[in-house]
Amino acid sequence: MCSNCSGDYENPDATNGEDILEPIEDVLGTDLLQAFLAAAYSVYLTNNAALIGARASNENSRLLLGVLKGADKMGMDVYGEAPVTKKGEYFRNNCWYWRPLWDFVCRVCNDVLTEEDHNSGHYNDGYMIPVDKAIAISARLFVLLEEGKVADFEKKYMAELEAMPTEPCSQCAGTGVRPGGKEQFGEEWSKAVNGCNGCHGKGWVKPIATWYPFEENNVREFAEFAKESGGFRIS
Repeated sequence: MCSNCSGDYENPDATNGEDILEPIEDVLGTDLLQAFLAAAYSVYLTNNAALIGARASNENSRLLLGVLKGADKMGMDVYGEAPVTKKGEYFRNNCWYWRPLWDFVCRVCNDVLTEEDHNSGHYNDGYMIPVDKAIAISARLFVLLEEGKVADFEKKYMAELEAMPTEPCSQCAGTGVRPGGKEQFGEEWSKAVNGCNGCHGKGWVKPIATWYPFEENNVREFAEFAKESGGFRIS
């Protein structure tokens, strides 16, 4: 992961959406998994799981539906503890957006937030940030937004992700053709994924770190939420 992203966090009692991704990625491949998860939550909420499953191959449909049923857990629902306006009631990020956002917040508010706040904030187990810290976070973020420093950080962060070298596809070992894939999943599958569901025949994939974007507007929305939240819980 890039220098602006933090490392792994240990909390065996908490739920982290990334824990279930690796075995699913083994079947679907990196590109398909990323595209699928981007839409999974909204699809789940509109009860279209059956439609998605019907369009998937027989081999993959059970995994797809499993992700859909748990898609509501693959992100952070942040609830205002004593909201003073509607903006302070609720904030949500999926797991890809939340991690760099919370890393950034903790980095620029390291005189406000503790290491425990940082680590626990990466899990959706109801960790509480009290009102005094929420107000301090908001005030700091608004200053940085006004000064243009958040926009500068976004440019640098996204440039680092863009510059990351590609990696050999683990599904096909860089050959562009998944060994045994055609035999296991069929001719139609092989044509649809151009020989490999991990890289679609390219032989390489982008690192998982590139799945974690950072956006100035996301910071602004979080600052507005924190200001009005009366403290918040990360669930």
